[in-house]
Amino acid sequence: MSEHTTTIGPWRIGDAGTTVFGPPNGNPAPEIVAQSCKKNARLIAAAPELLEALKFLVSAALTEPGMSIYTAHIRQAQIIIQKAGGATHE
Repeated sequence: MSEHTTTIGPWRIGDAGTTVFGPPNGNPAPEIVAQSCKKNARLIAAAPELLEALKFLVSAALTEPGMSIYTAHIRQAQIIIQKAGGATHE
């Protein structure tokens, strides 16, 4: 099974507000990540940071005493992280 890879963040929205670009990584033109309407472009551009924040929250919740009341929410977050191709702790 091949490992899931994504364009590294941070991502940014182009001047027209509908194209999401990855970092240039030394190339003359940055990689186009997606093209969508302006509202979706904002959400797509935030995706790398949202994923990292969710990973942090799940990791913290799994080590913090008394977080068992949030088990269903933690599991839902783990499923979302896996869906996005990120690793999660079981």
